[in-house]
Amino acid sequence: MARQASGSLVVSHHVEERITGRGAGGDVARMPHNFDLSRSYESGTSADQIDRAYSSDVGATVDTTGLTLDVVGTLADRLDASLTVSVAKLRTLVIRNLGTSGNLLVGGSTHPIGLHADATDIDVIEPGAALIRDFGTAGLACVAATSDEIKIASSTGTVAYVAMFTGCSA
Repeated sequence: MARQASGSLVVSHHVEERITGRGAGGDVARMPHNFDLSRSYESGTSADQIDRAYSSDVGATVDTTGLTLDVVGTLADRLDASLTVSVAKLRTLVIRNLGTSGNLLVGGSTHPIGLHADATDIDVIEPGAALIRDFGTAGLACVAATSDEIKIASSTGTVAYVAMFTGCSA
């Protein structure tokens, strides 16, 4: 039984800034601001390849106690519940706060992934906001019981979220 995955990460952010009434003719000065990132992943374990994916249920909830996603071997595989998701290198991480109140706090685990320096390093995701990380061609190495945990908690009450990551097993 071979596990395979493929997909893409696409981020597109375009803004046009304008100033009206410039000059004698009332011209409009325009300045576009553009950012595009598009990365495709074929199945495999080499650079820019993935063979593992995980996503929470859309609208899953977390409270102030939080939950820890152990990316090296203890997460139940949603495609085949008899398997676990184990990632040696993370390629992407996306977490979105679906709530209307209460922040999501990402970090604070005993064995944080390399995104966080230590257990006191926390990313705050405000209501309606998202954390999107692209770990580049090489990916972010994860080591069991050392640098393999993503902790998610709410700042207050219960907050709905969705989380997804991709990576490769070697």
